[in-house]
Amino acid sequence: MRIKSHICLSLYVGGALGAIVPGAVSAQGVGSVEDPSLSGLSEIVVTAQRREERSQDVPIAITAISPDGLRERSVTDLQGLQSQVPSLVIQPNGQASRDVMSPSIRGQGASFQGAPGVVVYMNEVPLPTAFTLSSQGGPGNFVDLQSVQVLSGAQGTLFGRNTTGGAVLLTAAKPSDRLEGHLSGAYGNYNMTEFEGVLNVPITDTLKVRVVGASRDRDGYTEDIQWNKDRDNQHWRMGRIGMQFDPTSSISNYTMAYYGYSKTNGTGIVPISFNYNRLYGFTAAGYGNFCGTYVSPDVNCTDLKKLISDQEDRGIRKVAHGMDDFSKVETWGISNSTDVAITDGLKLRNIISYASLKSFYASDQDGSIANINNTGVTSLSRTAPKDYYKQFTEELQLQGEALDSKLTYVLGGFYSKQKPGGG
Repeated sequence: MRIKSHICLSLYVGGALGAIVPGAVSAQGVGSVEDPSLSGLSEIVVTAQRREERSQDVPIAITAISPDGLRERSVTDLQGLQSQVPSLVIQPNGQASRDVMSPSIRGQGASFQGAPGVVVYMNEVPLPTAFTLSSQGGPGNFVDLQSVQVLSGAQGTLFGRNTTGGAVLLTAAKPSDRLEGHLSGAYGNYNMTEFEGVLNVPITDTLKVRVVGASRDRDGYTEDIQWNKDRDNQHWRMGRIGMQFDPTSSISNYTMAYYGYSKTNGTGIVPISFNYNRLYGFTAAGYGNFCGTYVSPDVNCTDLKKLISDQEDRGIRKVAHGMDDFSKVETWGISNSTDVAITDGLKLRNIISYASLKSFYASDQDGSIANINNTGVTSLSRTAPKDYYKQFTEELQLQGEALDSKLTYVLGGFYSKQKPGGG
């Protein structure tokens, strides 16, 4: 199967006559909690049409979580958002890997080898998407964030890629004017260790840098007695650097680069049964020796039933796989956003990015030594990436106000191209 490049080009025009037609704004936005001390009430501010607006004026379901909220709820990845956001489900979509965290909202998510129904953004840029597994980006995306914001419902091209389910926006903490930093670590069961370090350095009045690094390791909780390995383990590293450069009062330039790497022993799939009738039919027709052999087929599929019986005796935390599972993800990217204030009521904004994603894996999907349904059985399939994509995006906006701020508008275009990286 030949996988073609995916190109998305869209032009958009948005506007609102806020004072003339109240509540008529059609918005795709995200929310953050405003300081309640300013008004006495906690108020959600959303970047609908790429500008800040009160959520009361925007008819869309939005959930926003602050950095303190992420720490209090121990949200360290997409899976952690599931209990925090209504109608949000994070699951592997039937794919045999715990590393796949595919979001869906109100039943709208990723289809097999299709575009995601819910897009994950980092600093307003969509993360690169794998296709053989429904994953977006790599590990460590939730480290040192300014906010996490979830938009429920269909999103038009006004906010990057159009989607049917919604969007998850991750905003990294930007460099500040203070010389500061922190180191943190944690230890848990299954020898879980994690570390995080942040250093913020204001080099000059116009240039500030923020460097972030993190790691997490944990033994697996499923023992593979065939290979003497722990499945379902964790091992990842990440790094990120952000640079804020403001050469003048009317120009703001922010550049961010990141790298993420993960390698595990795969998923400890537990077999519970086989389709004995079909496998016997394959054997009798000469399409494999699943139940006996073609010369002497076994109508009872005795060997397969013995494998299931042995698995039931071991329990769900011990398996015997016929191949050595593994999973590896490597991703990196760089993005730049530049804001230029042309006049008091007119701003030009440009967002450009480039990213790469590589995904390697081998999986014993039948969970037994029968080797009925495996991926990564050849040496090449174990050393070459199953998914290797490069993504380029470019977005140009013109934001303005008119009629004494009664009319606000956004003009712009969005271009996205993701293509296979091999070749």
